[in-house]
Amino acid sequence: MRFSILWRATSPSYRRAAPACEVDIRNQLSSLRPDYLNADKFAARCADDVVKFLRHVLAPFLEGNELKTAVSAIAAAKAKGSFLYLQYVREGEDGLGEANSKTRRVVEAIITAQAPLHVADDLPTLSGVGKREAVEIVRSLSQFFPVTDTNRISFYHKSFVDWLIGDGCDRTFDNSKFKVDATTAHRRLAATCATSLVPFLSERAGRFFESDMYAIDALRRTGFVDEGQQLATAPLGYALRWIVIHLFRAGLADAALATLCSLRFIFERAAEIETLISDAELLPRASLVLDAFVLAQHGVREAGKSWLAEELWQRLLPCAGKDAVRLARDARKMASSALMYSAREPYFTPAGSALRCVLEGHSNWVTGVTAFVDADDALRLASCSKDRTVRVWDPVAGGDALRVFEGHSDKVIGVTDFVDANGALRLASCSWDRTVRVWDLVAGGDALRVFEGHSDKVIGVTAFVDADRAPRLASCSLDRTVRVWDPTRDPVAGGDELRVLEGHSWIVNVVTAFVDAHGALRLASCSFDRTVRAWDPVAGGNALRVLEGHSDRVIGVTAFVDADDAPRLASCSHDQTVRVSAVEVESRVFDS
Repeated sequence: MRFSILWRATSPSYRRAAPACEVDIRNQLSSLRPDYLNADKFAARCADDVVKFLRHVLAPFLEGNELKTAVSAIAAAKAKGSFLYLQYVREGEDGLGEANSKTRRVVEAIITAQAPLHVADDLPTLSGVGKREAVEIVRSLSQFFPVTDTNRISFYHKSFVDWLIGDGCDRTFDNSKFKVDATTAHRRLAATCATSLVPFLSERAGRFFESDMYAIDALRRTGFVDEGQQLATAPLGYALRWIVIHLFRAGLADAALATLCSLRFIFERAAEIETLISDAELLPRASLVLDAFVLAQHGVREAGKSWLAEELWQRLLPCAGKDAVRLARDARKMASSALMYSAREPYFTPAGSALRCVLEGHSNWVTGVTAFVDADDALRLASCSKDRTVRVWDPVAGGDALRVFEGHSDKVIGVTDFVDANGALRLASCSWDRTVRVWDLVAGGDALRVFEGHSDKVIGVTAFVDADRAPRLASCSLDRTVRVWDPTRDPVAGGDELRVLEGHSWIVNVVTAFVDAHGALRLASCSFDRTVRAWDPVAGGNALRVLEGHSDRVIGVTAFVDADDAPRLASCSHDQTVRVSAVEVESRVFDS
C-alpha cells in the first residue's frame, strides 16, 4: 500500500490505534498525480498530511500541549523533506517496476555507488543506460538525487533510499514495497568493475605474478567477464577503489578476497593504504592480509610503495595460508628483482604474530608506559624514560613518536593520563627531579602545570576523580609521603598539594585509587616498610587501614573487585609472594 512508508514509521500499537486514519490518508495519497513529483508547492500539503496523521495516531496516548509538542518533534525529525517521497509512491510503483527497467538501473547505480557519480560520464556506464536517457531520468528525480554544480550526484535523499532498499525497515510487515534489490545492484556494479579490472591486470600479468592471475580467474568465475560479449566498463579508478566492496556486498566474498590479494591491484592502491585496510576489514578471511597492511602502513607512508613488496613478503610468508601465500611469493619475487632489495631472511614483524611493533626513540631505560584513547578515538601509548622525556606513540602504525615532552631535569619514572575539568585529555608524569608535571597532548610544548612539594624523588603518579567528578592526581615519593593535587590549580606554578598523607616509615613505591565497599573514594599505597596502607584522599589524616604480612619490601599494589563486588588489594613483595587483602574500612582509625 502506498501509505506503508509513513505507516511503518510508527509502532504496531499506533498502527492498531488508527485504522480509520490509515484509510483516510491513503485515499488522499492515491489522488496525487505523477506531475506533482517536482512541484515544490505541494511540499507543505504533504507536511500537513503528516501532521494530521500524527495527531490521529498519538491522540489516544497524549493530550493538550503534550500532544502538540510530540507531533511537532516527530514532524521536525521525520518531515525535513523525508515525506516528500510519499508524492513519488504512486509514480514510483510503475517507474521502478519491470516496465521501466532503465529507471530502476539508474536508481540502483546511484544508491549503491560508493563515490559521487558524474551524471554524464559515470552514471551511463555503471547503469548501462544511454547518456541522454540517464540525464533525463536524473532530472526527473532531482528532488531525491540533487546534482551539484560539477554535475555529480554527491548525496541523495536518505529516507527515500532507505525506503527503496528496505534498510532499517521491518520486512516482515510489508516486503512488497521495496523497489530495489541492493544485492542485485551491487552485483551489476561489480560486473562493470570486473570488466574494467580484468584487462588491466591481464596486461601486466606478463610478469607472471601468480596472485594477479588468480584474481583474474576468480573474477572470470563470477560470470561477469565474457570475452565474447560487450559489457559496460567502469572507469578504472572507480573499479580499483570499489570493486572489493561491490563484490562483498553482492555475496562474492571469495572473489573479493582474491582481488584484494592481487599484488598489482595492491600496488595501484598503495598510495592510499588506509583504503586497503578498510576493504580487508570487510572480508571474513582477510585477517592475515589486513594485519600485513596495518603493520606495513607506516613504512609505506614514509618510503612510498617501493618499500611495500619487501614488507608484504616478510610479514606474510612466515604464516601465510592459501589465500595469502601467492601474494607473499609474488611480493618476494618483486622485492628480490629490485637492485635495492635482496631475498634475505625476514626482519619485519610477521603478520598474525603476537608482536605488533617495536617503538624506538628513547635514549635510556624506559621506566613506564600507559595506554589511552585520544580525542579522535585513536589508540595511543605514552612512555617515560630515564632520558628525562615522555613520548606518545601510535601502537598500530608504529613509527616515530608522535609527541616528545621535555622539561624534567632528571629521570622520569611514571606517566598516566586523565581528563581535565574541561574535558581535555592530559598526561601527568613524575620524576626524580621531585616534581609532577601535566602536559597538553594536542598542543605539545612545555608543561601546563608543575607540582612541587615532595622533598625527594617522586616515583609514582596516578589519576582519579573525586566525589564531585573533579580530576585529581596522587603522587608518592622517596620522602615517605603520598600527596594529592588538583591538576587544574594555579596555571603558573601548580599550587600547593591538597593533602599530604603521612605514615609510611620508608620509601613509598606505588599509589593507586579505588572505591571501598561503601562507595567512598580511597587511595592505597605500598612501601619498603613492608606495609600497604589505605587512605582517605578527601579528608586526609592517618591511614584508615594498615595491611601487614609481607616479610620484605612491598614494591607494587593494585585494586580490583571480586566476583561478589567486594573491593580487594593485591600486593607484591621482595618476599616472593603476592598477597590479596580485604580492604573493608571500619569507623575507627588504625594506628600506624
